[in-house]
Amino acid sequence: MTISRFPIRWLIALSLSTAFAEPIPFPSLARFDAAAQTTVQNRLAQPFDAATAVRLALLQHPEVRNTLLDLGTTPNALLAAGWLHEGKLDLWQELIGNPSQLDDRTSKLVQNLLHRSQIVQEAWYRAAAAEALRPALTDQQTATEALMELARSRRDASNLSRLDEATALAEVGDTRLEVMEERQTGEMALLDLRRELGINPDTPLKLAPLPTPPAGIPRFKGLLELAKQYNLPLRHVLNTLSQDRSVSEQNTLRQTVPTLPLFSGKNALGHKENQLGTRLAAETDVHELASKLTELESKLALAQQRWQALAQEILPQRQAASTEALKHYNGMLRGVDELLKSRMAELATQQRLIIAQRDYWLAWLALESLVGGKLPTPNYEQPTIKSIPSIIEAPTKHH
Repeated sequence: MTISRFPIRWLIALSLSTAFAEPIPFPSLARFDAAAQTTVQNRLAQPFDAATAVRLALLQHPEVRNTLLDLGTTPNALLAAGWLHEGKLDLWQELIGNPSQLDDRTSKLVQNLLHRSQIVQEAWYRAAAAEALRPALTDQQTATEALMELARSRRDASNLSRLDEATALAEVGDTRLEVMEERQTGEMALLDLRRELGINPDTPLKLAPLPTPPAGIPRFKGLLELAKQYNLPLRHVLNTLSQDRSVSEQNTLRQTVPTLPLFSGKNALGHKENQLGTRLAAETDVHELASKLTELESKLALAQQRWQALAQEILPQRQAASTEALKHYNGMLRGVDELLKSRMAELATQQRLIIAQRDYWLAWLALESLVGGKLPTPNYEQPTIKSIPSIIEAPTKHH
């Protein structure tokens, strides 16, 4: 049986056109999310901060929209209620308020929304830090290329040994690789933010500047009591215990006084009765929570001290050193290589400062996530470490 070539060619062309056709977009549902998606796209054209990123994600991300549907509402309804407003974010008050208790189903759905908001804020701070690093990385790349050209020109002029040239070029190569990796990390951070927002990977973003941490070590009061109120899993256990009337002083271990060693086989041990085991498990959770709160608060304090040391001590000295290096270069007291190295050291410190700035807010988010709600305004304690005196501002007098 002979098959005509024309139908075969037609089938191949049809299969190729189907394979490379434009993907069919999911149409928005007018009553469900059409207005919300349009508003989100318009808002993305303006600079937005971490709080706004959460508000946008809760209107746009498919998983969140599904959670809203389970809760009996829609992105359009949430938008009409005034959800997308500017200002500080307090998800607990805006989503929950102050109910006496939540049923298990609602508690799990709200917990999902709180967890999603945490992820979105973390992604925003990483992306904002990546954007802040771009100028410093560009300047570092320029300085690196200048050092490479300087080493090669000196080698061509026979003013630099092959060993020194190889060492210099290897150091330049390491720096170029670090810059490339940092840029790739920044691109991935922006991609992660787009994913957590629920938008296309190529959607343009305009981020607000990375906020500056406070000039002082944050000290909180009453975090454990606040966590008992806002931490939903612990709140559920404590509410269950408070409603159980069987937990009383009469609920004790039924056993005789044992002899030691305890597990010798001679003792007839009793068993836990009623809800005592649940209460002791809750006490264990509270104990672990208190320890974890202390740990995360210490990490937040350390992050603040690291940022403050870089911002107020190390970076100003690096900037002063770069200024003095330029003066020495203009006075023919230092070479161009020393000038470039001083500038690269300053740029490296700027990058460390931005990373420390990001890490402070990530530590804040970790503590806030454990508490379960918005952190209270802390008291800011000034560090006792004295700043390094500037030898440039107070030059030594020569006689």
